[in-house]
Amino acid sequence: MAVKRPTSLDIAAMVGMSQTTVSRALSQSPLVNDETRRRVMDAAKTMNYKVDSNARKLRSKKIHTLAVLISEDLDKSDNPINPFFLPLIGSILKYAGQKGYDVLISLQQQSDDWGTDYGFSRRADGIIFLGCKDYQSYTHKFEYLNEVGDPWVVWGVDRPDCAKLCIGSDNEGGAYAAVRHLINLGRTRIAYLGKSSIEHPEFKERYEGYCRALKDAGLPIEDALHADVFLEREEGVAAIDTMLDDGIPFDAVFAATDLLAMGAMQELIRRKVRVPEDVSVMGFDDLWVCSSLSPSLSTVRQDTEAAAKALIDGLSCLIENEPVHVTRMPTRLVIRESCGGLNLKRH
Repeated sequence: MAVKRPTSLDIAAMVGMSQTTVSRALSQSPLVNDETRRRVMDAAKTMNYKVDSNARKLRSKKIHTLAVLISEDLDKSDNPINPFFLPLIGSILKYAGQKGYDVLISLQQQSDDWGTDYGFSRRADGIIFLGCKDYQSYTHKFEYLNEVGDPWVVWGVDRPDCAKLCIGSDNEGGAYAAVRHLINLGRTRIAYLGKSSIEHPEFKERYEGYCRALKDAGLPIEDALHADVFLEREEGVAAIDTMLDDGIPFDAVFAATDLLAMGAMQELIRRKVRVPEDVSVMGFDDLWVCSSLSPSLSTVRQDTEAAAKALIDGLSCLIENEPVHVTRMPTRLVIRESCGGLNLKRH
């Protein structure tokens, strides 16, 4: 059986210090006093911790490798990755190859140290973070990378206080266009499925677009029409099941993700509610399966090719110490069968 190699986190736990302090001591940082450095080095010796000297020498060199770290978003052991990231990863790999970069890809569990190993050991010149379930934990997990100056970008998080560069879609604008389309079809009681809190900024922006569209149309924002669910198809099923059981009237559903919209449509059909005749359904993401459903799912498309280019170009600028800017990618409304009104708009 292979023996687990000790890490700086193991040393930190042993000496009762932060991982940042331990990393500084191991790298002989002048920010660490002699006594702290001695304690850390003694613990490292006890644990047979070895610093990778070859990797350390690479700190001042470019190795033309990028790391893509993906968070576990779904509570499924067999498929924990948000399916929206699959075409995005494909576009990243393609564009990175065109730019002369190799790419390392890693699935990061919630308990992982989220990238400090990549930055400290210089396994990559820069890091791209993808994920939305643990946004709130990003801030303290990124502190170490900020302190050591490692280049990194993050998809979707509008947090300039912690992120060096944020790239994301125009979530608010996309949601607004989707809900306005439903309103133009004559829908007046539109349910929202998804998160709306600051802990989930992408979904919060989509909820804000939903609210703005209702306000502009003179329609009320009703708590009863908001199902506070996260991402998975099963949560869309449960949300619609609850609304129908509680007798809450609605004639349209705008879901913050396609997975939620699929679950909503599935449950509506199972409960003998006609889609789109009785209830229109609209999602967000434009997963590949949307056009294969029956009825096919209307949605808001995020441009994964443009997103990949913005992420890699932005990260390249950070690696070269060039100025960068927060980027919001335009979205596009894709009208299919699930919301009706195909005669009004086609894509």
